[in-house]
Amino acid sequence: MDPEFLAKLKMFYGTLKAIIYIRVSEEREEMYSPAEQYADCMEFCKKWGIVVIDVVQDLDLSGGTFAGRKVTDIIERVRGAEANIALVAKRDRWGRDPHFNEAYERSLQSAGGILIAAKNPVDPTTYAGQQQIDTDNFISKIQRNSIAEHWRNTQKRRWKAEMPLTGRPQFGYQRCPECQKNVVIQTMHDGKIKRSYPACKSCEGFLKKEPLRGIPLMEFYKRWMGWDQSKPESTRSLIVEMRERGVVSVRGNVMGESNWFATLDTGFAFGWLRRRSIPTKGRGLSKKWTTNKPDTFDIWKMGKHEAWSDDLDLWEAYKERRCAPSDRVVVLFNGKHKYELSGNLVCGLPNENRPEGICGTGMYADKAGKNHTPIYVCQGRRNKTCKGLSITQHRAHKLVLDWVVKMGADKEVAVAAMKDAARTKEAQTVLEAVVDQISTWEKKLSRLTDLQVEGEIHPATFKLKETEYLAELDPLRARADLLRQQIRPTAPVERRRFLEIASTWDKMTPDERRFVLDPLIHQIVVTRNPERNRDNTLRVIPVWEAPVPEKGEEPGKSGVE
Repeated sequence: MDPEFLAKLKMFYGTLKAIIYIRVSEEREEMYSPAEQYADCMEFCKKWGIVVIDVVQDLDLSGGTFAGRKVTDIIERVRGAEANIALVAKRDRWGRDPHFNEAYERSLQSAGGILIAAKNPVDPTTYAGQQQIDTDNFISKIQRNSIAEHWRNTQKRRWKAEMPLTGRPQFGYQRCPECQKNVVIQTMHDGKIKRSYPACKSCEGFLKKEPLRGIPLMEFYKRWMGWDQSKPESTRSLIVEMRERGVVSVRGNVMGESNWFATLDTGFAFGWLRRRSIPTKGRGLSKKWTTNKPDTFDIWKMGKHEAWSDDLDLWEAYKERRCAPSDRVVVLFNGKHKYELSGNLVCGLPNENRPEGICGTGMYADKAGKNHTPIYVCQGRRNKTCKGLSITQHRAHKLVLDWVVKMGADKEVAVAAMKDAARTKEAQTVLEAVVDQISTWEKKLSRLTDLQVEGEIHPATFKLKETEYLAELDPLRARADLLRQQIRPTAPVERRRFLEIASTWDKMTPDERRFVLDPLIHQIVVTRNPERNRDNTLRVIPVWEAPVPEKGEEPGKSGVE
């Protein structure tokens, strides 16, 4: 990096603080791996005295679009003065579409930050630097088109050869022993393991049967359908049994209901390969599939891999049951809640595999012991995914009432709630401004479309301008989505409100208690009492202390499965 450019940055920002952004679109042997990107960025920071705030990764995500990626999160963190540099190893890690790259980079600059590529840092304020950026973006687009064409050709070749579209192991199938012998294993900087397989002359890319998962898979099909017996078995009982037997996914994860049916629906174990004439994603598509059930795929053919079963009658019967309309009776909610805290309580047993480090599974009302004592218990105990905590309903209600009384006596409660209300109001104000900008660009796009329909603009010009307008809209829409997630209802700020609830608690019905608590409480975590011989306790998280939902997560109460 040019020392003059570094001096300019330090003069403007003071301390240089960077968020490293790492992206790979597809795991393959020749890829610019996450570990290499991380090492190049860290070396750059060490050399120029840049403080690394965080490392953000988007793995298996294309650079052709910014949808679903974490770039907007980085921009908002820069806007909040958490960092002032978005650091990538190369500019093509930021993205591969010049129009969208420039739009998101302008959004970053308007937030008070700058994009720097560790392998080729340039000063964007100079003519030479801007020329280099334009050249890099142009090359990225060429590379993107080349990569897309390569994968299209690869998928056509594999489909014609009656092979799955990728050579990755599937449930019940694995690479041949020769492939496993020559597998290339990479350890990422975050400790995750990546595996890639060189071309193999022994299997020629065809997957081989793996009994460890294949036998339980066929057993699941038959028992769920009641194929060898008079009565089909329930999904939950089969999932619990398979978990107890140690059947896990190809990546070694515990299999839930959605995981099992995602595997069963492929029909791969019966020899099938499947495709859609209308794909499930892509810019400009009018139809997007919401499920992967067999009836959403219209192209099926037999592959050359060895099937676990040739009983196609079983497969057809499975498809018929799986795709049949639900005959479940819908019970309309009458607005009355039977229990005060159901829906708010979650299990707080430690679990390193969950984002918050706890089980986080919702708790339901039940009865325990000879006296049929009313309790709340972790759903994971029933599904055998967690040892599960429980707490008597009487104790849980008493502890929540104690919390309400405590909040009524705490002078800081109003201050905390007011701060959160101010943050929400600020987000709403910013959102309104962003929505206005979106509306302006959408009107421009609409006028452009009218000109194209009326034949007053050349098709090539229309396509170019349309791409520019869509590129400007994309970061605005992404920011609007992020702001909407930050807006949540806040609790009343007066302590008087808590005192009123406490004074009328005994006179309220469970439904009335639920009604007054819901606006106040984000979540209630049941935990073990430090004193082992004492009953379990709980920790109440008020709405104003609730974490902001992650991107893609629905706002509201989290952690309940």
